[in-house]
Amino acid sequence: MKRSDRVLIRGLQLETVVGILDHERVRTQPLSLDLDLTVDFSQIEHPQDYDHIIDYAAVSKLAVNLAIEGEYLLLETMGEDLCAAIFKDFTVQHIRLVIEKPEAVADARWVGVEMERSRPE
Repeated sequence: MKRSDRVLIRGLQLETVVGILDHERVRTQPLSLDLDLTVDFSQIEHPQDYDHIIDYAAVSKLAVNLAIEGEYLLLETMGEDLCAAIFKDFTVQHIRLVIEKPEAVADARWVGVEMERSRPE
């Protein structure tokens, strides 16, 4: 039977410089991130088997630090870098990432990007 176990992070809030327009480069904007991390829970052998779990706080901190330090022009680039960093640091097979940028378009609740990536072979 195929397993489909996921660690979920919803509505991770952060403030960062992001965007290509001049007014976006001089102030921070709020972003909200949703992450679905596909893992294999069957690898967990006992409650203290920390080698096979995903630390929600560590993933969240990684995402926030990367966004703040990167001062990205594009959400797409930020997303690519975040996926690569998660694959590097955590035993994740697949990532689904949504980045919401609520202040980008006045008539929209939010705009953003969604991407899915699988661990490189």
